[in-house]
Amino acid sequence: MSKKDEIMRVVREYEQGKKGTNETIKKIFEISGHEVDRDYLDNYWRSEDLESFAGFLAIEEISDWDQIDDSRALSLIREMLNDLNNDPVIYRNSEALERRFNKPEGKITKLIFEQNITDPEALLVELKKNTTILT
Repeated sequence: MSKKDEIMRVVREYEQGKKGTNETIKKIFEISGHEVDRDYLDNYWRSEDLESFAGFLAIEEISDWDQIDDSRALSLIREMLNDLNNDPVIYRNSEALERRFNKPEGKITKLIFEQNITDPEALLVELKKNTTILT
């Protein structure tokens, strides 16, 4: 069973009253390594569905973001573009790429969703542009 599926099972048991709050929070931490407080556990559904909630907790961070080369950047961009409904992957990959190319948070989602840039090579060109303003 994947981490995501395991987290979804634990949350469903909690929502059905089969498990207590503290036990559920502890189990989520054991599975994912992420701390969740009661408020987030009780109210995640206000902004995301259970699959996204579990996905964000289960997805592995890209810790070697500083070593991303052009080939890997294109691979991460393609992974996002192949499923624009997969919020955890979009968040994880955007975070790593924005850190790597020194861009503000949200830059990639703006390029994709607001400027409609869906060509991986064009996105990489935009990320590599030096947009630093010197005074």
